[in-house]
Amino acid sequence: MTNKNLQRQAIVEEQKKKQTRTFLIVGGVIIALVLVFVLSKLLTAFTPRSEFSLGDPNAPVKVNVFSDFRCSHCAEFAENQEDQFIKDYVDTGKVYYTFINHPFLAADSMDAAVAASCAAQQGKFKEYSRELFSRYTEPNAFTAANLGAYAQTLGLDIDKFNACSADSATRSYINKGMLFGGKQGVTGTPSFLVNGKVVYSNALIQTVEAELAK
Repeated sequence: MTNKNLQRQAIVEEQKKKQTRTFLIVGGVIIALVLVFVLSKLLTAFTPRSEFSLGDPNAPVKVNVFSDFRCSHCAEFAENQEDQFIKDYVDTGKVYYTFINHPFLAADSMDAAVAASCAAQQGKFKEYSRELFSRYTEPNAFTAANLGAYAQTLGLDIDKFNACSADSATRSYINKGMLFGGKQGVTGTPSFLVNGKVVYSNALIQTVEAELAK
């Protein structure tokens, strides 16, 4: 074989190697992007649980409330406005209402959210959350001992409550709810997601009525 043929063959083989490397690099990038996309969906997938909801799931308006148990405005809404809202819109079949923990204000906000979630598993979410909101200004209200004491006062099974509190799945669910809220545009509490639109409490009724009018 002549030198020219050898050179030509070498060039062809080098081109094939480059094409193979390019193919592998592009393929690797595509696979990595697909994995990132799939993992992000799995990590942020969030479906609110029924124990945090009130009303008819088929109601024309869906309202999610994002709340932190250290939030003064959240406490004010829960104590002074929520019952009337439930009476006017949830009990009448107009709104499906769901609470989503959004503990971001203080270090013990997550501890309170976990405890409330565990109370919800025993059908006592409203009673327990109101207990927490009534104590939001107390520095030591959300210690493990006090959170357990509130559970006992409400007659919860304390062994189940403690097991739930220690279960990493409980915090994982709350974190997914926070990620969900962030993706919807929630930046503070209380925030309300009304059929996909984020509003604050001063615009809640107006927004719900506008959705019902549609």
